Amino acid sequence: MQRNLFASTSSIEFNNLMMAASVIGCAYGYDKTVGYPAPIANLSIIGENADRLAAASEILRDWGCDEDGDAVGLEIVLRRDGTYLLGMGPDQRRLVNRMSKDQDLFDLLFMGTTWIKKMDTTNPLLLEWKELFANKLMPVQISFATANTLHGIPQRHTLRDVPGALRFIKFETKITTEEEAPDHMFIEVVDRRKGRSTGPKDAKGSDIAVRRQRVINSAFPISRERIRRHRLYEKIVDLLGDEEISIGQVTQAAINLELSREWSGQDHYPNAEDVGDKWWERVSQRVELTSLPNAFEEMEIPAIARQLELDVEAVIRRHGATLFPKFKLNQRQFIRLGYGGK
Repeated sequence: MQRNLFASTSSIEFNNLMMAASVIGCAYGYDKTVGYPAPIANLSIIGENADRLAAASEILRDWGCDEDGDAVGLEIVLRRDGTYLLGMGPDQRRLVNRMSKDQDLFDLLFMGTTWIKKMDTTNPLLLEWKELFANKLMPVQISFATANTLHGIPQRHTLRDVPGALRFIKFETKITTEEEAPDHMFIEVVDRRKGRSTGPKDAKGSDIAVRRQRVINSAFPISRERIRRHRLYEKIVDLLGDEEISIGQVTQAAINLELSREWSGQDHYPNAEDVGDKWWERVSQRVELTSLPNAFEEMEIPAIARQLELDVEAVIRRHGATLFPKFKLNQRQFIRLGYGGK
């Protein structure tokens, strides 16, 4: 079979223009759009050079985005440290369809460039969109804008659409996480630029969640059953109003609260030495007996809830990810990092 090579030189030009546009961030929201009965997701790419953004949007028009927004591939990778990577380039399948109608007669190879930009902070709306895009036919409108910056941060009240720049609708937008795709091409490219090692990855959050449950089962079997019998999980979910909390999280929080009281006489490990290696040393020497007092029978639900919040914050802080003032947003990030468990 004859082998044909398709080279997208316009993707190289698009990449160069987006780099020259000095993209500094994105704006997120829901906007009313002609032809749609309800507001749809809107992602506005913000740069400092309006002319370069307008020129880049003309290349998207050449790719056919004014009629078929999915002619451009757009993907977002949410990283463990709270940043994310945004990538754009021609959709290979659609590009090849436009260039060759007799694909069964050829072995097709594609060569092109994807523009990849690191964004410093993951807006909580992206976590919401990840679920929507995966489970529903959810369109997103892509637009281009400029904004003034303060200490490098775009100021929303100065946001202005780029005159004449293309606005288009996409139905196929993928948002994935570093945990789901640790070897994603975007990650490899960006880490290589910064000289980071692309060697073995740290343990996944999901693996640590499994390990957490094993520790509970082996070291705290009596505590686990007492926590279950007193329905502490159900009480915590009712208090915090978040059904995404796992039983393992509540069990760990209640056990942590009890251990803190055992070791220091106070809640939430006030002494740093009680956390880390010393915690494991003490746990390994601790024996659970049914004859010991049941500390969970009258344990205060708000105190357990606060310990759970601190547990979640500690994990997010260890990843260098963004901490939010609201627990539900931190819990969502905790789950995204893979630590939710069962």
